[in-house]
Amino acid sequence: MRPQASRSGTWLSPMRTRPKIQLKMTDRHQLWFRVSPEGKRSGFVSLADGHGGTVTVTILPKMWSLEGVATSSVEHAAGTTTHVKAYELDFLNLRSTRAACHEVVASLAKVTGVGEAKLIESCPPPKTQAAISAVVGSPFADLIALMNLADKSGVRRTDESFTGLLDRAFTRLLTQERFLRALEPLLFKARPRYIETTGVLTSPKGRLHDKSLMLSQFTGQPWVTATFDDLTMDTPVLQVVNSALHVVASDRLPAAIRALNSKVEVRAVQFARHLTHVSRLPRERALLVGERLWLSALERQWQPVVEAALDVLRRYGPTPADGADSSDSFVVHVFSEKFWEQVLHESLNVAFRDIRLSADASPGEGIQAPGPWRQRPQPNQSQSNTTTLPDFMFRDGARVVLADAKYKRPRGISAQDGYQLFAYSHLASLDGATSEFGALIYPGNPSTDPRQDEWWRRPHDDYALWSIQLPFPNPHDLATAEAWSRYIARTARAVRDLVAEWTPAPRTAAHEGVVRQRLSELKAIAATLPPQTLDASRKRLKGALGEPCWSSLDKAVQTMAATAEYVGFILGDDADFSGPVLGLLAPVEALLHGLVIEPAGRAHPEVPSLQGPRTFGQILEMLFNAASGGNGPASSAIREVLHSNNVPLGQVCEAVDRMRDLKNNYRNPAAHKEVLNGQHWREVYDVVVGARPGFLAELTDLLRSSSANCADV
Repeated sequence: MRPQASRSGTWLSPMRTRPKIQLKMTDRHQLWFRVSPEGKRSGFVSLADGHGGTVTVTILPKMWSLEGVATSSVEHAAGTTTHVKAYELDFLNLRSTRAACHEVVASLAKVTGVGEAKLIESCPPPKTQAAISAVVGSPFADLIALMNLADKSGVRRTDESFTGLLDRAFTRLLTQERFLRALEPLLFKARPRYIETTGVLTSPKGRLHDKSLMLSQFTGQPWVTATFDDLTMDTPVLQVVNSALHVVASDRLPAAIRALNSKVEVRAVQFARHLTHVSRLPRERALLVGERLWLSALERQWQPVVEAALDVLRRYGPTPADGADSSDSFVVHVFSEKFWEQVLHESLNVAFRDIRLSADASPGEGIQAPGPWRQRPQPNQSQSNTTTLPDFMFRDGARVVLADAKYKRPRGISAQDGYQLFAYSHLASLDGATSEFGALIYPGNPSTDPRQDEWWRRPHDDYALWSIQLPFPNPHDLATAEAWSRYIARTARAVRDLVAEWTPAPRTAAHEGVVRQRLSELKAIAATLPPQTLDASRKRLKGALGEPCWSSLDKAVQTMAATAEYVGFILGDDADFSGPVLGLLAPVEALLHGLVIEPAGRAHPEVPSLQGPRTFGQILEMLFNAASGGNGPASSAIREVLHSNNVPLGQVCEAVDRMRDLKNNYRNPAAHKEVLNGQHWREVYDVVVGARPGFLAELTDLLRSSSANCADV
């Protein structure tokens, strides 16, 4: 008989009744979660559904995501295990039965450990609910990468990679899985090797021991002790591996952890059956052998296996006896933010010599950063001192730099970060010296290239802040110690190259305008004087500096120096000597530009920082970076010029220090429109010209005479 049509237009089979369909439709429910809502923690969440099933969420660093914040959806069948992968800040939509959803929420309410509740939390649906299907499958490849990240997290290392309930047992499971995955492709590629063995033989071979020969001759017994090379599979590498397999096979993990991967013990037993001919060392002995193991070139492929085996042997431990391990829901997490700080700490240590780190609210050695506000002193009342600290302060040559690590996607400088660095730029100091540059260092996707943007401090544009983006390590960079070292070396080189491009903020442009104005005044004075008026000054300067130094200066610089000398000696002590001081220092800048910067720019026109005029401070920084081993393109080009002229780099650094003193003590005050008196003028004249000879003549000999001597030879 033909079935009747329902009111909705669907055909109903006689074997299916409407009440059953209605019950199935109304039993469905959905939950919304925000994973790592602060975007600072990665980890793993296991939530029971009350029917013998589990929902697990692997939360990975947001820098490994190619899409930014995503919304994903997953269907969970009650009583089964569903593994979901998400990234920090993502939204997750879970659909299941109403009873299962209720139990999942109840399991989440039990997550109350320090920081655990910040790993995942319930939330309302996002405004844009276009969800994509969540990535479902075995989580162990991602968890192993996350454990490798956790092993390198934190500036102060601890024994535990993760933090949270069952963290040690969870880490043991991951180390065991990592070990088995590394061993599986190599297990059947193991080859015998020669091992030096000492034993008692009836058929002599190898090197015979004298004492045993005499004993055999005296007793008439055909036994001698010999040392020989034996071709065997019982090698130290396989002995360590076999011991680690025994640890995995005999380990007893909590039920909640074992449920994630119940085949670990079985796989370990299967692998161990192929190594029955290999000796099994006690765990402590295997650790000692493995740590002292040296692998030949043919055995180098076993390095990751040995490292993973040693990790298994180190993390071995009994199951805790407390009742917490019987929980069917747990959370473990790692601070991704601390990991990024560790990356920068290791990279900066490689790139620079003097790094000071502030960690755990404790200032680094020599770092001071008082709060921007101080309470008005009150009688009989103690003063509260609020202090915030930059993550790093370091020296790049003589320049003091402060840097702060920011674990967020770079989208310009936020107001919070901007105000924080504004306060640091005024108040933070290293060994009493304030910083000349600031840096905010952000992570980018592993495939991004290093880049930076420059910001200037308002209102005077007198401080440069650099926003730097560096590639975040990918899972392959974390897999082995060798890969990690290569990543740190790449990052350190990138930081060093970026810092080499830094120049002072535009405050120097305003000061240089004052310098040009006062030098123009000297030129105007020289133009009004009769030609023979400056002859005496020219002769005095030529005699004091020497012919080589005087001839190195072009006519305009000679005239400016002579005018400064003439005006300086006719002014009264109460007059402003700023113009003559600047005029007398102009030849120093001209020498550096003509003998170093211009030749380097002609040889390397592709380096923009060597083209066009540069300020005196910029020239000094470029020269010091080159002489002290800087890696930037400008430093390399300048160093080529110095090497070609046989200029000792150590003496260049000493000369730069003296020029910095002249710049800070005399040139900068003159550029700041401060009044320099006659005493200042005489001090500058004695240093620059002098009669011993002066610094200008010494600088000329240093930069020019070496090449002249080589040419004469």
